[in-house]
Amino acid sequence: GLPEALVDWSRREGVCLTQLAAEEWPDPRDAEDLLLRQFAVGTLRGFGLSTDEPATRAAAAALAYARRMRRAD
Repeated sequence: GLPEALVDWSRREGVCLTQLAAEEWPDPRDAEDLLLRQFAVGTLRGFGLSTDEPATRAAAAALAYARRMRRAD
């Protein structure tokens, strides 16, 4: 689960947390490809990201979740 401090913060701030199952996380290569296509860029360096960074996978997972919920790109 999530760290208790993060859960407490989200409750205080009214932030909605949605946990993703492990199988829903994109692998690093798929994560990079998803973000490159979404933002029509050739590299993620301008966003301060690289393929092997956890933040890249997190951003791609958030994008994939948003697409699924909105049913649109």
